[in-house]
Amino acid sequence: MCLNRGLTTFVFFLKTAALIYKIMFVINIFVVITNRFDLG
Repeated sequence: MCLNRGLTTFVFFLKTAALIYKIMFVINIFVVITNRFDLG
């Protein structure tokens, strides 16, 4: 039971980390595109 709970928490952490990574990746792309348009 304890192992199962730890595994669930670990999977939840991985999913959250992956989601944060995707959001940061999209924000970085948006910033690059915005900077490119600002430069002309």
